[in-house]
Order: sequence, then C-alpha cells, then structure tokens
Amino acid sequence: MLNNLGLVLQVRGRFAEAEKTFQRSLLQTANEFGRESLTYAQILDNIGQLRTDEGKLNQAEAQFREALRIRRKRADPNGPEIADSLSSIAGLYILRGHYAKAEPLCRQALAAMERSLGPHHLRTGAILANLGILYMQQHRFDEAEPFLRRALEIRQAALPAEHPAIARMVLYVGDTLRGAGKYEEAASTLRQAVAMSRIAFPPGDARIAEALEAYALVLEKLNKSTEAAPIQDEALRIRAYLQHKSPSSLPHSSK
Repeated sequence: MLNNLGLVLQVRGRFAEAEKTFQRSLLQTANEFGRESLTYAQILDNIGQLRTDEGKLNQAEAQFREALRIRRKRADPNGPEIADSLSSIAGLYILRGHYAKAEPLCRQALAAMERSLGPHHLRTGAILANLGILYMQQHRFDEAEPFLRRALEIRQAALPAEHPAIARMVLYVGDTLRGAGKYEEAASTLRQAVAMSRIAFPPGDARIAEALEAYALVLEKLNKSTEAAPIQDEALRIRAYLQHKSPSSLPHSSK
C-alpha cells in the first residue's frame, strides 16, 4: 500500500512526500521479506524512477543497478522483472545522450517483455516509449513515430483518459510529427497535448510548460505567430513561477 501511495504522489509531482513514502515502504519490506527479495527490488526501482524525475541520475542509476542485481539473482530469467531493470537503465542512457548504449538494452528489454507479458501490456508500452524517445532524440523521426504510437495506443487502452502518462505520450507523438515536418498533424496533436496536460498536471507544472512550448513552436512553423505568442508567454510565466516558486506569481492560462 505504501509503495502504491508513493507512485501516486510521484505522478502528481509531490516528490518529497513520495520519497518519504517509498523509504517507509522500503524499510517495511526489508523487515518483512528481506533486502534480497523481489518486492524490495521493485521499490528500489521505483525510487530510481523518482530520482530520475528529480534529475538525480547518478543516484537513480545506483538504485536501478541494485534492483537489477537482486532480480538477476531471484527472478525468473524469462519473466518481466529483469526487462524492467534493463529498460530503466536504458532510460538513463537516453537522458545522458548515450544512445549507442541505450538501444541494445531497449531492444533486449522489449523482446523479453513481449515474450513474458505480450505486446499490449503497459510494461511493454513503457519500453516502446523508451525506444521511440531514443530515436526522437537522434532526429530519427520516422523510426520513432511507430514506437510512440504503439505506446500511446497501449496506454489509451489501459488507463483513464486523463492519466498523465497519456498526456505525455501525446506530447511525444506531436513532437515527433513536428520533427518530421508534418506540421498540420503535429499542431492538432500538440493542441490536444496542451489540453490534456492542463487536466493531468497541477497549475504551474513544468510539463504544462513543455507542452505549451512544443505547441507554440509548431504554430511558428505554420506562420501563425499571432496564435503562438500568448501560448509562448504562458510557458514563460510558468518557467518564471517555477524558478521563484511564489504563489502570487502562479501563471494564468492563455486559453
């Protein structure tokens, strides 16, 4: 229960509370099942994801590698747990720009996850998303798009329509379309990403700013500067708010 609460807090951006909850869960699990248990490894992986969200990549890697060590010792070699760890480490490589290291790990994790849980499982979708982001970061947009669309379809089938993970995946698809020069389709998709992000995340969240910035960029590509300007202004207000964290400066929507 504590672990699930930590995940909810993390999704909502309440990282300090998520950290305390995960640490309590980790201690409880160590006492009940031991520090070499698969349950303990799962919580380590969750803490690694939290560290990644916080930008603490070295700390995240330590958590992921310890989880992988336990899973290689305890888990079914044909099960999903090892694939999860490989995907988590690959995600760090992507963030660091180490694409040549990330791709084979993603491919290995995807093959293992599809064998274990099937092609339509959420955990398979997470690895598809990693592969899509990997190609997107390298400007390999035509390769990225089908992976990101598959990941989006999986999330749409499994999660509530307003879930943050769907909003993020719509943003990635839109960004990929923009990168490929498909500006009209990108504009429609990124407009949807903005609307979904406003629902999925609290006011003033950086992920709203990211969606606004992407939408403004594609509007500029379509020579719609007048429409882009207030959207970009709102993104700038959010960035300024996040820098100073003053409640009185909480940005208002440009809608």
